[in-house]
Amino acid sequence: MDTRYRVCASPHYLAHNEDLKVPQDLVRHQCLRFALPEYRTHWRFKTQENAAFEVNVAGHLVITNALSLRRAALAGFGPALMADWLVASDLAEGRLVDLFPNHECTATEFDTAAFALYPSRAYLPQKVRVMIDFLREKLGSR
Repeated sequence: MDTRYRVCASPHYLAHNEDLKVPQDLVRHQCLRFALPEYRTHWRFKTQENAAFEVNVAGHLVITNALSLRRAALAGFGPALMADWLVASDLAEGRLVDLFPNHECTATEFDTAAFALYPSRAYLPQKVRVMIDFLREKLGSR
């Protein structure tokens, strides 16, 4: 499944902090950062014209779990870079706002994907089959 990333913040955060109109504005905010090295120091952006650039990000809160990162963003602690499949329902229901919808963004590479790995196709345990079906239903067949 192709994975795209979005920089999101809660409406509450946006109502109480200066505007975030362009990605470069992130340098003035306490960003919520994922604990992987590539995610902690800079986020990459690409415009609709394919011009790529990086923005150095900082913030006191570094989180090791994607679900906790999402919860911190929902609680209004700051902008966060998260996978589209993790925040799709929050964006659709207005709990989070996509700050830069006209930009592609990532911390590593722009062409990323999520995979389900399992040891063998010859013998597929029922619990693995159920999990794959669940992921397809919840995340779609992107």
